[in-house]
Amino acid sequence: MFKKFLAVAVLTAAAIVTVPLAANAAGYVPAAQIIVSDSTPEPGDQVTITFTAGSFTPGEDVTASVSGEPTPTIAIVKTGVASTTKAAAADGSVVFYVTPGAPGVVTLTAVGEDSGNIGVATLTIAPADSGNNANGPGGLPNTGSQIPVLALWAGGGILALGVALVLVMIITRRRNHAA
Repeated sequence: MFKKFLAVAVLTAAAIVTVPLAANAAGYVPAAQIIVSDSTPEPGDQVTITFTAGSFTPGEDVTASVSGEPTPTIAIVKTGVASTTKAAAADGSVVFYVTPGAPGVVTLTAVGEDSGNIGVATLTIAPADSGNNANGPGGLPNTGSQIPVLALWAGGGILALGVALVLVMIITRRRNHAA
């Protein structure tokens, strides 16, 4: 547990330091130019990260690396590597594929070797079968009330007694007033 907490703290601190540094770089790729197919995938899901046209210089080599705990993989031709280099298309776009292996936070950083442009995409990997339901993983979610039936009957009974009391008070007041 402590190791996981320490790993999350280190990743958070690294993100706090590196993201502003990347933002201040002369060639930072705006978030609007980064398209992530699924920002909250489950382990084993392949995620496509696209840096759109103009993100990098046409034809330049773009090196992408992934970091996270545990270490995810980045795939272009090979699977199981943490970094790879790919040439940008004629319009300056480039596409990378990431396959997270376990729950956690994964960051892909792409750097253009000629332009120095830097693009960062972050994924939050959810546990498989992480459906929030009272029946446990893989169970059907509760879509109805969580209030026990006995509480509903008790509430209805109290309401009926209140209505009866009000009616008795009204009838008694009318009789006393008429007499």
